[in-house]
Amino acid sequence: MRNGFLKVLRNEKKQKSYELQEETVPRPKIVSEKKWEELVQSVKEKGTMPVLKHLEREGYQLSDEQQEALHYYRKIEHVARSDKAEIRRLLKELL
Repeated sequence: MRNGFLKVLRNEKKQKSYELQEETVPRPKIVSEKKWEELVQSVKEKGTMPVLKHLEREGYQLSDEQQEALHYYRKIEHVARSDKAEIRRLLKELL
């Protein structure tokens, strides 16, 4: 009987420590559609990296699709800021 009681106490202690771990680890906020629209406007005004750093500080997490879209946008942004005027002109025609 004593061993069964101690076993129950150990299980309760494990459960409580698990619950405490879940509470102390902050869960990332998911970027909603409305927040995504705000993010798009900010990216157009400020650029990609400052906006991503701001999101990270606020604890937001982007979905895989959102991350991929920003990745492609950064590539286009990099090319658009290229020194070659001809490349910029052609890119603007494509977009």
